[in-house]
Amino acid sequence: MPKTATNLRPPAELRFADELTALKANDELPKPPGWQLSPRAVRQFILGSDGQALPFKKGKKTLETVISQKDFGDNALIDRCVVTLARN
Repeated sequence: MPKTATNLRPPAELRFADELTALKANDELPKPPGWQLSPRAVRQFILGSDGQALPFKKGKKTLETVISQKDFGDNALIDRCVVTLARN
């Protein structure tokens, strides 16, 4: 059965919007050209925040969110991938 628009997951930018907003709000490190997050924040987006909640503003409210772990593989491999992408 072919997938219809109602069967597709929303893009990561929508699914994890609060997490990305929180990471941007708390990211003071330098970012590679064309990036919105530093390599360390990208790593945290992929590997999670170990239960630590990050504050961010949404309108006039200050909210907190925990960054969920999206990969359960080799952390060193993720580090190498992020470094490789940042160097290009």
